[in-house]
Amino acid sequence: MGTFLIANKVLLPEMLVFLMSLLTLMAGVFLPTRMRESSALVFAQTALWGAIALAFWGMLAGTVTLFSGTVVVDHLAFTLKVLSYVTASGVCFYAHAYLKAMKMPVLEFYVLTLLSVLGLSALLSANHFITLFVGLELMSMPLYAMIALRRHRSDCLEAALKYFVIGAMATGILLYGIALLYGATHTLGFPDVANAIPVAMHGHHLLMSFALVFITIGIAFKLGIVPCHMWLPDVYEGAPTIMTMMVATLAKIAALGMLLRLLVSVMPALFAEWQPLLMVLVVLSLFVGNVTAVKQANLKRLLAYSSIAQLSYLLLGVFTGTTAGYSAAMFYLATYVLTTLAAFALIMCFRREDGEEAVDIADYAGLFQHHPWHAVMFAIVMFSLAGMPPFVGFIAKLQIFQALLQTGPFWLVIYALLLTVVAAYYYIAVVKVMFFDESQTPLRKVSLGLGNGLLTLNALGVVMLGVQPSGLLTWLSL
Repeated sequence: MGTFLIANKVLLPEMLVFLMSLLTLMAGVFLPTRMRESSALVFAQTALWGAIALAFWGMLAGTVTLFSGTVVVDHLAFTLKVLSYVTASGVCFYAHAYLKAMKMPVLEFYVLTLLSVLGLSALLSANHFITLFVGLELMSMPLYAMIALRRHRSDCLEAALKYFVIGAMATGILLYGIALLYGATHTLGFPDVANAIPVAMHGHHLLMSFALVFITIGIAFKLGIVPCHMWLPDVYEGAPTIMTMMVATLAKIAALGMLLRLLVSVMPALFAEWQPLLMVLVVLSLFVGNVTAVKQANLKRLLAYSSIAQLSYLLLGVFTGTTAGYSAAMFYLATYVLTTLAAFALIMCFRREDGEEAVDIADYAGLFQHHPWHAVMFAIVMFSLAGMPPFVGFIAKLQIFQALLQTGPFWLVIYALLLTVVAAYYYIAVVKVMFFDESQTPLRKVSLGLGNGLLTLNALGVVMLGVQPSGLLTWLSL
């Protein structure tokens, strides 16, 4: 057993997360009721931070391929895994007090979160389409269930059903693309597929083109970009905010991991085919996401539509087809996740008079008068999402535009810059409501418990990384 663990030490993070998910589940059966919720948080944090430590230890061995080439642990998998573990840890801290306040199952949340992270880890280390599919489903199934944890709310059940149906359809489209690819290449291992594609393009060009389109559209559903975005606002609005936070962060890490692994590692020979396809998705998503967000009165729906535009900038990095562009996309994802965690945590801090979450922008009128520090943190988040200096969102967009300027086309740079101005309008409009509008009924602030201090660090991190981003840039470089 010890020999097996040492030989497969790069998989110790997944083993630990799996074992701790079982231990958390058993805690709900054997521990006294008063200890279950706090112990679940301790087990979850132990699993996630232990996985981070083991991931760093495992990467000392460099790139490793295991289980007949079906699993690979390289720099891409390592960085995205660590990012997902840190993100999940933040979500768990923010969730603890929120779940109890909203009378939602606490133990089940932590078990499902660990299982979803386990699936995400498997997906990021996939070197075979079967491994990719298993990881994708293991990550997605807990998310479907978690959105419906607030069972007495019809909007939560509706959001869960929509996410499940759309997720199943996206998986079906992705599988169909994989089946077409297998028909053309007669293999499912990523390195073998990459080697077979140049030959397959001569005899099965049409089949390969359809496979590429279906695989890209399947990933586009997971990212929630146009034209595969219609589910996103309804799920963001209907789901409990802590679940929206997970969909907006962990699911996006998975989608970028799939995109880079499949398009860049498996299909580099099809670059001339998938680059125009990405350009169409980017152009549509930038326009629809930013223009539609302008008229939103619900803050969660605004963040949903703005996420469509935000992820379009991420796709611009992949579109360039250069190492600089891929590294810029990785950095953009990390900064987007950091900022999005703070955005939804701030929404979780406030309730209306009826006890429901304050999700309308008008609810936050005059917030600065009653809760000045939270209003300032909201402003930091909104300005960063808008790409304003000195916040980290500015550095992230700058990296994307620098990579795009090196490859072109120049008109796409101008187009993206013009729509960035549109985005700045609706982000600043939210800040204007909080700082300058008069409050009719002040919001009631609720404590996030352990998440209170983390929220402050989260917001300050958005500022500090904007001032000193070099360390993160270096670590995320591919």
